[in-house]
Amino acid sequence: MIRIIFIFINNNNFVLLSIDVDGPDYEIWKNFTDYKPRVVIIEAAKLLQPSELVYPVENGGASAGILVQLGKEKGYELVCHTGSNCIFVLVSLEMSCCDER
Repeated sequence: MIRIIFIFINNNNFVLLSIDVDGPDYEIWKNFTDYKPRVVIIEAAKLLQPSELVYPVENGGASAGILVQLGKEKGYELVCHTGSNCIFVLVSLEMSCCDER
């Protein structure tokens, strides 16, 4: 998979990473270490509350809570939870968007 990504990336600064593979989404993002996209959208288990820290979920995937924990470890902040997806933004980008000039 990483080899496929290399074909489409000209440099280390791409904007969006969307992960929705019905199962190992958490592992993919956790092991995605060579790049820091500005925004990450990742599927979360729908049947769990965002406060629950569950991985792996019985039918595959991860809870929103455990994805938030991983996101913080990687330098991201959750900006939206749609019920089935979590949208994260790099903390440095989030802070720069809020600066008053």
